[in-house]
Amino acid sequence: MQTSYDPSRSRWRVTYQVNGRQHRRFFQTRTAANAFAANRRAEVRQFGVPWASLTALQRVDIQVQLDRLKRAGWTLRAATGFTLEHGKAPPALPCKRSRRSAFGPKRRKRAVRVRCGSSAQRLTAS
Repeated sequence: MQTSYDPSRSRWRVTYQVNGRQHRRFFQTRTAANAFAANRRAEVRQFGVPWASLTALQRVDIQVQLDRLKRAGWTLRAATGFTLEHGKAPPALPCKRSRRSAFGPKRRKRAVRVRCGSSAQRLTAS
């Protein structure tokens, strides 16, 4: 993180990185620029780069969801574990989608068996 003066526009610039991309913030005074840089460094040191890289809106959303879990009597660790253990399986493809993916861009001449739900259907190229 670097604080420097931009003489062409009479302002102070703080250059920092978020997710490998360079960002800049501009300030009218050196004090404000140094305060932002110190605050950013402290945040990264205390919480790590992933948390410091979140926007304010993302942080608010995380806090709202944590509050919802707390009201329901869950911790984040318990809710995540439950979801991973009992989570829903990805939805099955509908038959039309299966037929399109079975024949793909090259139309096949032979029949292809595609399983939809509990019954197998014989699909042929039309």
